[in-house]
Amino acid sequence: MTASSDQAHHGLDTSVSAYPDSHLSNSGRPGTGSPKTKLILSLIPLAALAIWFAYMWYVSGVIPGKEKYANGAIKAEGYLKRESLGEYVRHGHWTTYFESGAKSGEGMYDMGAKTGKWTYWDEMGVQRTSPHASDNEDADRAATAGHDQPPSD
Repeated sequence: MTASSDQAHHGLDTSVSAYPDSHLSNSGRPGTGSPKTKLILSLIPLAALAIWFAYMWYVSGVIPGKEKYANGAIKAEGYLKRESLGEYVRHGHWTTYFESGAKSGEGMYDMGAKTGKWTYWDEMGVQRTSPHASDNEDADRAATAGHDQPPSD
C-alpha cells in the first residue's frame, strides 16, 4: 500500500496541514505566490543594480569605462572619474589591449595622468616594464588615444 492510499484508508485529510503557521504548511509551497509577488521579487536584483550604479555615478563620481576598436574588440578598460558635466578622465587601474585582443599595457591613472609603474607587452606577449609613467609612452599611445571620452557601451 502506498503512503497516499494508506492516508486515505485511515481517513487522513492531506489538504489541511496540522501546522498551518509553520514551514510544514501546504500553503507556503514555492511557486504558489501571486503574480504581483513574483514580479516584485524579480525586480529586486534590478533595483539593487540601479542603487549600485547610482552610488558609483553620483556619490563617488567614478564609473566603469570601456573603449572599443571599430571592429568591436576591447581597446581599454578601467574607471572614469567625472571631472565636470559631460567630461571624464581615466582614474584608477586601466588595462589596454592591442586590436588583436592581446594585452598591451597596465597601470594606474590619477585624474587622467599616468602614475606609478606601468607594465607593457608587445604583440607577441613579451613583457616590458617601465619604472615611470613617462617611459614607453609612445608604445602605448595608440591603445590609450581618446581616453577623455565617456564609455561607449
